Formats: sequence, C-alpha cells, structure tokens
Amino acid sequence: MHSKINHFLFQVARNRYFLLSVFAVLFVYYYSYIEHSVFNNLELNEVQFSQVRLSAYGIEMTTVFLGLTVFWFSGIKSFGLRLLLSLYPILAIYIVIEVFIVNLDRVPRISDLENLMTLADLSPAYAITLIAMAVLYFPIVFFLFYLNRKKTFHWLLYWSNFLSLVGLFIFWQFYGYDKYRYIHFHEKSSVALNGRISSLIYYTNLENQNFEKIRSRQFSSKCNLDYQFKGGVVDRRNVYVVVLESFIDPRLLEGFSFDKSPLSPALKDLFFEKNFSFSFPLSPCYGGRTAQAEFELLSGLPALAKVNSIEFNVMQGAIVDSFVHKLSKEGYYTRAMISTNASYFNSRQAYRSLGFERIDFLSEIHGNINVEGDVFLFDGVLLDQVVRVSCEKVAKNEEPFFVYALGIYGHREYYRNMDLRPDVVQPSPFHEDVNKIANQFYYRTEAVARFLNEIQSIDPNSIVLIISDHLPAINNISNYSHSKYANLCIFKSADEIIDLSSMKYHSIPSKIWSILDGSGKIDYSVREHYEDLYFSLLKQSLESP
Repeated sequence: MHSKINHFLFQVARNRYFLLSVFAVLFVYYYSYIEHSVFNNLELNEVQFSQVRLSAYGIEMTTVFLGLTVFWFSGIKSFGLRLLLSLYPILAIYIVIEVFIVNLDRVPRISDLENLMTLADLSPAYAITLIAMAVLYFPIVFFLFYLNRKKTFHWLLYWSNFLSLVGLFIFWQFYGYDKYRYIHFHEKSSVALNGRISSLIYYTNLENQNFEKIRSRQFSSKCNLDYQFKGGVVDRRNVYVVVLESFIDPRLLEGFSFDKSPLSPALKDLFFEKNFSFSFPLSPCYGGRTAQAEFELLSGLPALAKVNSIEFNVMQGAIVDSFVHKLSKEGYYTRAMISTNASYFNSRQAYRSLGFERIDFLSEIHGNINVEGDVFLFDGVLLDQVVRVSCEKVAKNEEPFFVYALGIYGHREYYRNMDLRPDVVQPSPFHEDVNKIANQFYYRTEAVARFLNEIQSIDPNSIVLIISDHLPAINNISNYSHSKYANLCIFKSADEIIDLSSMKYHSIPSKIWSILDGSGKIDYSVREHYEDLYFSLLKQSLESP
C-alpha cells in the first residue's frame, strides 16, 4: 500500500500539468509576496500584504497556467524544449511589463502597441531581444500547431485553453473592477496589490474609457493657448513657483496655543515687521491629491475631474496648451524639480505633456542631493537646488527661465530629523500631529526666508510664488480659521508683495501672465470656455509624443 502511494505521488510529480501548476503558483507567489514585501519597505508603508487582492492574483495565476498549457506541445520529446516554448510567451509579457514599470512607473497599455517604438525608447536592448525572439518563436509555434492539427486530443486541449484564456480576459473586463483596488496616486501600489496581468487589463480598460470621454467631446473654435494667455511677454522676468506639501500655519488651528511662535524669526523679520501676512488662495483639493493643485498651477485651467479623478493620470506625454508651454513658446527655459521619484500621479508623462524642457526627480539623482537623514527631502534642501539653478541661469544671462519646484517634506507622518531639527515649539493642549506640524513649520519658514533672501540677492526683479498644495487632514482636528481649501501663499513680484487671497489656483498663472505681458489685468472671459479648454488640453496629450 505504501509503495502504491509513493508510485502515485511520483506519477503526479512527473505530470506536466502538475509541474505547470506548481510553476504558476510559485511565479505568482513571487509577485504577490516577495516583491510586495520589498516594495512596501521602499515605497508606501500604508500598503500592506494583508491588503493584496487575492482574487485579482487568482486571475493572474489562472492566466499564467492557461498560457503555459496552451503552448505545451506534448508531441515534442524534449522536455526542455517543451518547457522553453511554453514559458516564453509568459516571460515575454512579464519582461515588457517590467520594462514599463522600471522606466515609466506604470504597466503598459494596449494603446502602446500603436507606437511599438515606445519600448525601443525605453530600453533598446529589451526591444531588440523581444523582436528577435518573436521573429524566431512564432513561426515555430505555428508550425507545431500545424503538426498537431490532426491529433484531436491535443487540438482540443490547446484551443479549449486558449478560449478559456480569452474568456478570462473578457470576464475581467466586465466584472473584474470590483475586485481591483485602484490607488489613484501611485500605480506601482496598484500593481503590487493586484498583480501584473490584472493591472494591465484594468488600466487598459480605464484608459479606453478615458479616451472615449475625451475624443467624443466637441470643441469650440477658441480652444487654444493664445485665447487663454493673450499677447506676448513684454517684461521678461524669471519666474519661480514653489509648491510645498501640506504647508499649514498651525496658529490657524483653533483651540491651540503655543509656548512660542511657530513662525521662524527669520521670516517674521523679513516680512511681518512690514505688516505682511500670508495670503490664502483656494486650492482645488484638501488632505491629498496634490496633482490636482499642480494641474491648475501649471496649466491655468481648473481641475474638473471630468475624465479621471486625477488629470495627470490621463495625460500621455504629448505637448499640450498649458501655461508652461506658453512660456516655452515665448522663449523661456522651463524646468521642473520634484522632491519625490516619478512613480506618483503619472508625473513623468504629465510634466512632459505640460511642456517642461527638463524634469529632475531629485530622489532619483543619487549622490547629488543630500537628504540630511530625513525620510522626505527637507524643503530647505529643495530650495537650495532652486537657488543653485538660479545662480547658473542668471550668470549665463541667456533666455528667461521658469523653475517649478515641488516639495514633499510636510507629508504625513510629518517626519523630521530630530538631531538636525529638534523641538522648539510645544502646543497646548498637546497633540502629537500638531506638535510635529508646528515644529516643521518653524524650520520650513526658516528655509523659506533664506530662499527669499537669496533669490532677492541673485535675481531681484523675479516673480516668486511659494504656495501649499493642500492642507493636511489632521486626525481629530476639525476647526480651522479659514476654509479647508484656503492655503498659505507668498507671492512676490520684484519687491512688491501681492495678496492672492480668495483667488483660485487656476487663476494664478493668469495673474503671473498679466505681469509678464505688461497689462496688469486678468481676462476673466476665459471662464466661459474652461470646460472646452480642459477637454482640448487632455485630448492634445493623447497624440503621439
């Protein structure tokens, strides 16, 4: 009896379908656990393995299994050759997906097939390898299918599995969305939670839905950049726009007092002795969705969220009619300096679409940026990089420039290097988040003051905008002296401080433009065409870059 059981287990272990099943399980297990663990340590602590959508990974495992069995040519005597032929299609798909994730921080879409050179642009070596393998592989596969056409069992096996695979994709297309956890700000998180194949299907369908909304839209004849930003630049000043993550004045939190002012003496001495105070323009977002604020400040259009909840996630890289692109057309050098990497909000494609000539993701520039032991890049380090660029460009005295800088330092959990920046302020009553924010604010305003002084010295006639992306959603805190959409702002034109209170973010580019074109006035008639301009911009981004 014991020998019979051993014989049975031995036969099962030798069975090709058993081996393929084991491979499929292990393959998917790698991506659902090992990779996820590594990813979680490096990127987003709030995404845990316990949250992995096992139902979505079930789709992935089934896809891998069916793909392997479809190409399992049992008529070939060589086990190695059979395994190679069966493994190749799956491995090729995963290689392509990995190339996109590594280079673009996203999975590919079916639309990428419209431009096969995209892969070559990302990785020529991968592209050449896959093309060569395809040229060699598919003739062999078709020939083997031809040889097995008269073997009824094999024919039924191949085509039943193939049709099952097609059916699986159709099922996922129509019924799989409720099984997918979509992380709007970070596609790599979505992939880690749901799997490669499921993500490819989900994002392809989402993209098709977005494209249909955009391409079905009819536009008026006035949907162009020149209508939005009339005339040309007369006063060719340099422009600095700095967006700081969750930049909030804790003194405006009702019910709290502080043992000393959270506002640094450096900024107070610079402006506040002159009866200056922050202005409070209106952000389109609260507690998150930074890209919505960015979209308005860089395009000059409201973030209507009529196609996707985040406009950046729709943009494909082709140049659009935006405020940044308008400056570029007027001879400005345009540069973006981002504190994070490119994995958030489809930012690499979005910044390219908006018209930046150069994009620096500072966390990807190894060895050049000192993070000073912080979890997130300190605002002072970011502003130092902007000053460095300013010195370089002003010294060359060439074309005017527009520098955009995005900070991340104020992001939850409000991390701070306690050795470099110890507590100097304490709230009463004590609240952990308020304490962290107040002390961050002290050091952040100190860095802002230093930056403003340096820019004033280097480039005194420039336009400088320092603004928050949104207010933080502070736990157990509901009372704030202003609207939750009213954010801190300093707007400086040469030595003049201009109040932007109650101005919506998408109007600020028009305000800057009114200084550059010499009119001093904002043409608000453009409001009638905002929706048309919005859809026109998104449609432009879908064209081949």
